[in-house]
Amino acid sequence: MNGLRKLVIGFCLVLLLIGMSTQAEAKKSKKGRARRYYPPVTHPVLLWTRTLKSNSDNEARRVAAFKLSAYTQPIFQEEVVSTLIGCLNDPDIKIRVWCTKAIGRAKSPANAEKIRKTLIALYESEPALRNSIVRTFMTRRENHSNVQDTLLATATETDDTDELLVLCDYFEALGTPSTSLVSSFTSIYEKQTNVKAKRGIIKVLTEKAEGQDKVIALFGECAQDRDTPLALTCLSGLQAQAKMDTRAWTAISKTIESSDEDVLLATFDVISALPETSNIQTASRIIALIEDNEDPAFLERAVLAVGSCGDQSEPIVQSLIKILEKPKQDDAVRIAAALALGKQSASFPERPRISLNQCIKTSSSTSMKSACQLSLKELEARHVASSAKVPIPFPAGK
Repeated sequence: MNGLRKLVIGFCLVLLLIGMSTQAEAKKSKKGRARRYYPPVTHPVLLWTRTLKSNSDNEARRVAAFKLSAYTQPIFQEEVVSTLIGCLNDPDIKIRVWCTKAIGRAKSPANAEKIRKTLIALYESEPALRNSIVRTFMTRRENHSNVQDTLLATATETDDTDELLVLCDYFEALGTPSTSLVSSFTSIYEKQTNVKAKRGIIKVLTEKAEGQDKVIALFGECAQDRDTPLALTCLSGLQAQAKMDTRAWTAISKTIESSDEDVLLATFDVISALPETSNIQTASRIIALIEDNEDPAFLERAVLAVGSCGDQSEPIVQSLIKILEKPKQDDAVRIAAALALGKQSASFPERPRISLNQCIKTSSSTSMKSACQLSLKELEARHVASSAKVPIPFPAGK
């Protein structure tokens, strides 16, 4: 009986060893195949490539080039990449355009420099292909200095709005911030009359400038443009580029007088992004706008702006308390009023304390209660830190 048991155990061990050996061989074989993998000859990309390279029927070659241009996967096959590079100089303009688009998907590192040089040469010699080549550079995320120098030279010289817009897209996405880039696009803007082109240039400067004097001055000027989309783009640029620049207030003092609600909303956002600065004229204008408007989205952003530019005066504090205590006011607006009150009440703390404490006790909304708690803490901290003499507070009943 013991002998039979030993025999069975030995047999099981042998089977186990055979299984483990088979699995190891299978893994090894799989790895080997992965290293030696080549796309099958029936792979569509190879079939299109061979049609493009060897077929005498030009219509069939056009179809193949078009299909390669529509292919969305990365292309690594050497035969395909070489054929695409070759067909960039094809006599047929349509094939050249489609091959230019297709080579944007060529991901072979060994051919990167060759592709770049070929595309730059083609860009300089074939004006009809320029926009297609720029889009291909964008697909390839190509930001080599030679490419940027070539494209920047064209942007400076071109009178073609469509060409300039494509170049703006490229530099907004891939441009390397530099003095020459900012200086060039500032100069391009100054001689440009097309509004769409102006917006494209402002987007480039918004992304790539670094608060240069000329850029801030340009944004301040164009923020007052009669074209609302351009003015909004410039205000967005001002918000991004002038966060620590007092000259932003010069532009704001003009745009805050606008009757265009979109411009006003963008102005509120710029004010909220700037460091807190007392500006009684701007704050008074915003308070007047708040009193004439019932849109919660408008009121919320306006109240937050007051928190950044109010002069901590009694009228400002009273206005914020009135908004906070208005029973039917939207919660988002009341939260904004609570937060602004904490910033503006250091000189008049008594009445705001009562209002904020009442908010904490009676609010059913957790967000509302939290905003009032935070505001009360900020009020106390600012009151303690304030070196100014505290004026007589409001009467508690008002």
